[in-house]
Amino acid sequence: MARGERGRKRKASSRRSKAKGQRGQGRWTAQLKSKERRGRERRWAALIVGLILLVMGLGSYLLLSQRGPGEAIGLADAPRIEVIPRTYDFGIVSQAAGVVTTELTVENRGGEELVITGMRTSCGCTQASLIVEGEEGPLFGMHNNPVGWRARLAPGGQAKLKVYYDPNVHPVRGPVTRTVEIYSNDPKRPVYRVRIELYQTG
Repeated sequence: MARGERGRKRKASSRRSKAKGQRGQGRWTAQLKSKERRGRERRWAALIVGLILLVMGLGSYLLLSQRGPGEAIGLADAPRIEVIPRTYDFGIVSQAAGVVTTELTVENRGGEELVITGMRTSCGCTQASLIVEGEEGPLFGMHNNPVGWRARLAPGGQAKLKVYYDPNVHPVRGPVTRTVEIYSNDPKRPVYRVRIELYQTG
């Protein structure tokens, strides 16, 4: 092969290697710039989120500093239902003895009127009613409950929750747990659950 031709081939190979190196360097430079750009975007996003949280925190502080405790969220004077005890144990209940009952205390521990709009039990063996100012309201069970009924308790007011359990509806033997759901305008606990427990025998 002529010396001139070999020289041309070496030069061509050198140019290709150089071009390849430049392309690799270009890709590396592009990747580096892309990483830097993403890093800047993340820092800006973190800064924006931080500013938003700062503004929200400052607004909450100003709101709370101008109002009494609880007013900022509108729950300071809200009605609050409480049943004492929330879990009641009938103990041993004999099927032969029939229906057993108990009365639990219902209180409005809030600053506004508590409106009880209904109740529901977890089983047909259990019914409940509310006694307000000595007058017992309708019975509520698992199905077909009264519609449109209301009971109202002033702040600090009390009523009685009367629970009926009929062991003959389900002739089981052993431990039994049932619940009574009370629906009201308590904003934190619109569905308040009371539990009854017992041990059923024959």
